[in-house]
Amino acid sequence: MSAPVYKSFEQSLAEFDNVAATIPPIAAEELHARIAKLQGLMRDVGVKAVYLDTSTSLTYFTAITLGASERMHGAIIPSSGAPIYIRPAFEEPKTQTLITIPGAISVWEEHEDPALLVADLALARRWKVPGR
Repeated sequence: MSAPVYKSFEQSLAEFDNVAATIPPIAAEELHARIAKLQGLMRDVGVKAVYLDTSTSLTYFTAITLGASERMHGAIIPSSGAPIYIRPAFEEPKTQTLITIPGAISVWEEHEDPALLVADLALARRWKVPGR
């Protein structure tokens, strides 16, 4: 009886099909539908806005995938209207290239507190929940 012949990791990996390449990206229409459903649910319970950080939720609703960072990145989804993207100022040009769902970009400078930016946006918008 002879010893089994094992393939190298690289050989085994080369035999796998890239199934991810066959899956189309999520269409903007689907993203809009997801946001619309979220906004409807928000209005039903009186939630004025939802903040999405760099998590799968940000990807699910906006198709933006970002790794966690020491700097705040995210988006505010209001109960009606377009998202507001939150980014460090130096990241704004990159953000423009990532946006699938149109919305404003609000930036913060290194010496500023991005959490205050999110709070200021919430107060400045005077979020109105239709029917409340």
